[in-house]
Amino acid sequence: MSSEIETGKFDVDERGEDLRLSIGYDKNFLYLCYTVANHGPMKNTGEDWRLLFKTGASVDLQLGRDPAADPMRRAPTRGDMRLLMTAVDNRPRVVLYEPLNPSADPSEAWTVTSPVGKAKFDRVVELDDVRLYARPQHMSYIVEVAIPLKTLGIKPKDGLRLKMDWGVLRTGPDGYETVERTYWSNKATGITADRPSEARLSPDMWGHLLFHSKKGSTDAPPVPETSLGKEPKEEKGDPFLEGLEED
Repeated sequence: MSSEIETGKFDVDERGEDLRLSIGYDKNFLYLCYTVANHGPMKNTGEDWRLLFKTGASVDLQLGRDPAADPMRRAPTRGDMRLLMTAVDNRPRVVLYEPLNPSADPSEAWTVTSPVGKAKFDRVVELDDVRLYARPQHMSYIVEVAIPLKTLGIKPKDGLRLKMDWGVLRTGPDGYETVERTYWSNKATGITADRPSEARLSPDMWGHLLFHSKKGSTDAPPVPETSLGKEPKEEKGDPFLEGLEED
């Protein structure tokens, strides 16, 4: 069965920027394709993988996995997560942040602090089963991602509606710092000088994601303007450099 989800995009603004996200899914994967035009390079020089949102460019997915959770909750609840995706030294780095996960190992907990506050997470881990490919262009890039549904802990079905936001973190030409945070739904993201504020999740500011299905098809969903559209094969060599292959 091939399935798809409503897609979101930013209109091209006066600076010529064009930020788009296309999403699809099949029985095994959630597929993402970020198209980022005239928004700086995909470059991140961070050494602490938990702080990659501070040290350069990345793309971001924030998702509330519990459809029964209060949609107006101001604080994260169980099931709320953030997936930060970037590249460091030409290698993919994917970090999962869960503010509330009672079953997490205590060693996975993390607190980020500053002179004005702190943000606590029950679980912050680097994922190695997410397949990511980036195609750099001049001050632009495309990032294609395949996330196992079992890693996300969701079971998509027709009509499933979840809270969600997505965004792009911008860096300068050298990729040493994050200079701008732009999100589809949450517009209160102007802070780039306070780690807890930049790490914290605000589900009351998210939009919604609605799943649709197309019965009778055996192909994975089409993802516009990318090579990602079918379940990935086994990788050969470097998955970041070679990308996701089609059947």
